[in-house]
Amino acid sequence: MSPAMVNAYYNPTNNKIVFPAGILQAPFYSSKQSSSSNYGGIGAVIAHEISHAFDNNGANFDEVGNMVN
Repeated sequence: MSPAMVNAYYNPTNNKIVFPAGILQAPFYSSKQSSSSNYGGIGAVIAHEISHAFDNNGANFDEVGNMVN
């Protein structure tokens, strides 16, 4: 994935969130927004991606990315 891509995602095989630099733009981050808005915007993206580890797909992988179900 290109660093300019505006799309974070959860990779269950590696048990990682991929968070490219391109996500650091409005509405998730902007130098014109307050720090609290920036933390909230990025935090919401991170929380959303973490939730995929526990959804119907992510729950099928163990802590090292092996499919268990």
